[in-house]
Amino acid sequence: MHMMIADDDRGIHGLVGKLSIKIGTRIRLVNLMHIMYAQACGDYVDIAMVSGEILHTKEQITHLENRLPVYLFARVHRSYIVNTEYIQEIRTRQNDYDLVLSSGTVIASSSVYRRQLRERFLMNRHGGLEAHRKPGGRAHSAPELKSIPGRQERLRVRACAPGDEASLVLLGQATFMETFAGLLEWKDILAYCASHHTPGFYRAWLEDKGSRIWMLETEGSAMPVGYLALTPANLPVAGRRDDDLEIQRLYLRDHYRDRGLDARLLSEALRHAQDRGCRRIWGGDYEKNDRILKFYERAGFSVESRYTFRVGSTDCRDLAMSLEI
Repeated sequence: MHMMIADDDRGIHGLVGKLSIKIGTRIRLVNLMHIMYAQACGDYVDIAMVSGEILHTKEQITHLENRLPVYLFARVHRSYIVNTEYIQEIRTRQNDYDLVLSSGTVIASSSVYRRQLRERFLMNRHGGLEAHRKPGGRAHSAPELKSIPGRQERLRVRACAPGDEASLVLLGQATFMETFAGLLEWKDILAYCASHHTPGFYRAWLEDKGSRIWMLETEGSAMPVGYLALTPANLPVAGRRDDDLEIQRLYLRDHYRDRGLDARLLSEALRHAQDRGCRRIWGGDYEKNDRILKFYERAGFSVESRYTFRVGSTDCRDLAMSLEI
C-alpha cells in the first residue's frame, strides 16, 4: 500500500510553487523561493522576502507552517519559520543554535526545535552542525552518503543495491505490521507480508533501472530503520503520464517517526525525479493511515482520486496523491 504548485522559477529539488498571502483586502501570490523567513508578531506574521520586502499578514504562524512544504521550510522557534535554502551557517550556542542566513540575518532557534535541526543537517566531527552548501552559499542536502544524528546513534541514508533484499524484507515486514496493526485484520497483514515483502519482490525493484530504493540505517551496525521505494508510476488513475514516478513505500520504524526523517527520505526521491526530468511524482496510502497521508499533504501533494487496493482478502480504499515538479 502505499498544494498543487506551478511556476517557472525553480527552487530546491527543482520543485516550484507559489503561496497565497492575504494582505488587507488583497491576496498576494509569492514564489516560495522568494520567501527567506517568517516571523510571528502576535496575531500577525511578517514574511521577509529575499528582495528585502516585508509582507504583513493576519495569520497565525502555525497555520502558515501547515501551508508550507516540509522539504523547504523548517520551524526553528515558536516565532520563526525559515527557508532552509538560505541558511548559510549554523552556530552552536549552549543548547541552542544561531542560524545565519545568506542576507546576514541571524535567527536564534529554541530548544524545543533543537532535535529537528540536528536531524535535518549533518553532525560534524566536533559535535556541531554543518550544512552542505550549493555554489553561492545556499544550503542543501548533498547527493553523497549523509549522516544524520539520531537519539542514541548516528543514522545515514544510502541508495540500495542488489544484495539488500534481506534487510528490506525484514524492515518491510516489521514496519508494515507496526503501521497497520489495528487498521487491518491480522490474517490480511500476514498474507500481504508473505506476498509483497519477499526477496524476489524487492529484487525486482533493485534490478529495475527505472526504480530506486533509499535506506535509512544506523551508521555503526548498519541496522535498517526506514526506507523509500520509488518506481515508475502504475497507479490505476486517469491522466497518468508515462514519465510519472511513484513512491511505492515510505516506511519508518515506530521509534524513528516524527523526527523529520521521512522528509529526508522524500528529498532523495525528489532530487532523483528532478535529475530524470520527471514532471510529476505520485504517493498515497490507505485512507485510514492518517500519519503518512498528512505527511504527503504537508509536503505539497494533493489528492487526485481514490482506488481499491487488495490486502489479503480485504479490499481497502487508498488515496492517490500527486505533486507537480
